[in-house]
Amino acid sequence: MGRTGEGILPICRINRIPQQISETHEHPARLDRSRYGLRWRHSRCSPCTICKKITAVDFSENMLSIVRSRCEEKGITNVSTIHGRWEDDWVSLGIGQYDIAIASRSLIGDNTQSLIEKLNNVASRQVYISVASGDGPADLRLLEAAGRSFPMGHDYIWYCNLLYDMGIRAQVAFIREDHPNVWDSHEAAFEEQLWMFRDRDITEEEESVRSYLKEHLSLIGGRWQLPYERRWYWAVMWWTKKGGGEK
Repeated sequence: MGRTGEGILPICRINRIPQQISETHEHPARLDRSRYGLRWRHSRCSPCTICKKITAVDFSENMLSIVRSRCEEKGITNVSTIHGRWEDDWVSLGIGQYDIAIASRSLIGDNTQSLIEKLNNVASRQVYISVASGDGPADLRLLEAAGRSFPMGHDYIWYCNLLYDMGIRAQVAFIREDHPNVWDSHEAAFEEQLWMFRDRDITEEEESVRSYLKEHLSLIGGRWQLPYERRWYWAVMWWTKKGGGEK
């Protein structure tokens, strides 16, 4: 696993924990197994196919508890967790040094450059970050019906320019994600929209959201479906550090 022998450090913002570790989402940003003997698959906080050690860091203890539970269910023993935030003292948290550091959809804050520098400092070989491209996963039609706008963050090109200004020539690849907008019930459909209202209580918009779903959901094949699918892209940017195996 290289000089540090510490494997991968994913720092992830986990909105939903997938039921299974993905075995099919290969993409151009996968790590080079021939050079590092490991691979990153698009599964948020679980790039643990072939790796000596993984440390997952998240600000939500509940999410970390789910990670530990899933690892126990699948017999995965090389994943440890640390409850921490970007602004914490990582030395005090015991994060240490890693071959590869990954920030998955978690670069949220006013001082993005300092966050990237912090991530870069704990990696000896490579750094990966992923951010939204375009509108991201929000259902803008539903939000408009609820009288809400979605606070869009920076598009991926902003991060590319920032990295360039920092002297980092990052490579970029894109991961497509599709949502068929199909649920088992109206209530399941409603609950899956709640993450878009996480910045405040949805009480005042609940009637509008439920009304929108009632109007547009159709029962097809025993499941409730909106008349449109959602498709969005995540941009993955990565770079190899000097002396980290770059050819």
